[in-house]
Formats: sequence, C-alpha cells, structure tokens
Amino acid sequence: MIFAIALLTIIIVLLNLIFLQASLWMSLAALILCLAGGLLLLIETRMTRKLRYLASCLCIAAGMFFLWNAGEPVRPEGVRAYEAMLEDTRAFLEEGDYDQAAETLTELEEIYGPDDNIRLLFAIESLEKGNYEEAYVHTHSVQDKSSLLYYAVMEQIYIADPSQQSVQDIYAIYLEAAQEWPEWTHMQKYAGIALFEQGQYTAAEYYLLRAHTQDEADYQTVYYLGAVDFYQNDYENSMSYFNRALELGADEEVQSDIIWYVTEMNGEGSR
Repeated sequence: MIFAIALLTIIIVLLNLIFLQASLWMSLAALILCLAGGLLLLIETRMTRKLRYLASCLCIAAGMFFLWNAGEPVRPEGVRAYEAMLEDTRAFLEEGDYDQAAETLTELEEIYGPDDNIRLLFAIESLEKGNYEEAYVHTHSVQDKSSLLYYAVMEQIYIADPSQQSVQDIYAIYLEAAQEWPEWTHMQKYAGIALFEQGQYTAAEYYLLRAHTQDEADYQTVYYLGAVDFYQNDYENSMSYFNRALELGADEEVQSDIIWYVTEMNGEGSR
C-alpha cells in the first residue's frame, strides 16, 4: 500500500510540476504528508488503532489540499512558468526591447531568487545597452563559471567592450571553453586561432583539427591549419589546406594571406 501511495503521489507531483506549472514547495509538502499518512496505516506505534487511522486520514487530507493548491496553473513558481519567462526575456533582448527584458528579469528574480540564468540574462541586457561595467558585475556573480552560456556571454563582452585592451583575457576564455566543451566547434576553432597568434603551433593544430573534424566546411579553420603547417615547414600539407580553403570560398582577406604564404613557400619574397 505504501508503495502505491508513494508512486501515485510522485506521479501527480511530477505531472503538476511539468504540465501545470505547480508550486514546488506545495508539491513536496503534499508528497511528505501523503507518505506520512500511508506510513501511519502500516507501522505499529503507541497510538491506538483509531487514533492512527484518524491521524492518517488528516495527513492524507492535508496532502491532498496542498496537492490541489499546488496544481493551480496560475501560480508563478512552476517549472514551466520559469522557462517561459526566460524565453520571453531572451525574445525581448533579441527584439531590442530592453525595458521589457529588464522588467521580466526583475520579476523572475523576485519570484525565484538570483540564479545563474537570470544573472547572465541581466549581463546580456547590460551588454546590449552598452553598460559593460554592469555586465561584468553580473557575470562575476555567476556561480557556475564553466557553463556554455557563461563563456558565450564573456566572449561577447570582451569583444564589445572598447576599454578591453588585453587579448589575453579573451584567449583564456577560448581555451577554458574549448577544454570544458570539446564538442563546441566555435570555441575549438578560436582556441586554435588564439594559440596560433601566440606562436604555439602544435597546440593550435590540436584545437583546429578538433574544429575541422566537427565542421569540415569552415574555410577559416582550414586556412589556419594551412598556416600552422607552414610554420612547421610542412609545405605540402600547407598547400593542400590552402587549396581547400579557396575551394570552400575563402574571403578576400584570407585569399590575400594565402598568396603571401605561397609566395614565401616559393621563396619569392618576404612579408
């Protein structure tokens, strides 16, 4: 009996949380009370049988009361409501409606308290307004500094902030993100480019090859692999990559750089 009560209650709680935007705390209270009521029916205590039966009925009745109230779809504490409000905030930011985004974020923080998603959305809102200092404050308050969204936001701040003079900071972001998220092609590519710019060609090749494996059609990654091989004196592979980059539609800047490398390989000039 206790297993049936527990299973039924858990199922109802999950359905409430997922589909009815239920209150987490009321759902948990309902679960505990219903389990307590079931246990009172099964275990022997100093209480008389009638008293145990009465206490059990009261617990289950209280649990059903909490479960009923937890299931009201208008309550704002539900999981679906939280996700919906986050999506609304992202949409407002994409549309450039920063006042509405800020209002929704403030409401989210009041209901759920500060969490990393909310802090990072505040950072994006500040970034879009050009308030870089405030954006840094929000990102620095993030608890999980290894999340995909954290790295993406930090990259955008470093790129957008005109006062940010140190390229080492953004290079560090690329390397950390590439190590933390090996399937994130963008960060593999830019970690490789960052290492290439620092003259660390073997390490650069490692990340660029990762990016190339994940996206073989990116001409920029292919170009940098050719440049890496050039500096490692593997001219045959270098030419192969350069030709492939051109086939993939390399832009004018990359084409110009490839011409320089080919000239150098042919011993016809120096940069």
